[in-house]
Amino acid sequence: MKYLLFTSIVLAVTMCQKDIVSNDQLPLNTEVLIYNNTILSNQEEGIKLKMSEVVNDSRCPNPYDCVWEGDGAPTYEFHENNRTHIFNLHTTLTPKDTTLGPYNIRLISLLPYPNGTTPIPANQYKSIVIITKK
Repeated sequence: MKYLLFTSIVLAVTMCQKDIVSNDQLPLNTEVLIYNNTILSNQEEGIKLKMSEVVNDSRCPNPYDCVWEGDGAPTYEFHENNRTHIFNLHTTLTPKDTTLGPYNIRLISLLPYPNGTTPIPANQYKSIVIITKK
């Protein structure tokens, strides 16, 4: 009986997890994990996305209780049709997404979440984004 309950819980948790792509590919309509200073590309669409830096990270660190939750703002470079668009997205403030031509780029999450007073090294930042096409 315990085995059946454990198996059911594991199966339920597994089925609820979203697929997040974490390689150098940039598929449309799929959440992708992009590391700071890394470029993802979609050959078929002729687009590339780079997370170039985090210009602000004022998110309330664990385990503190803050009056305001704070904001994280990564900078991205989006390349399409031999043009480069540079923009910031935000975790709390706006914009949380941007539209460039037929593409909408939305920030899902900025990782890791701050913990205590230890600053996050630039090379440890990553974000989850999704790109959709009209």
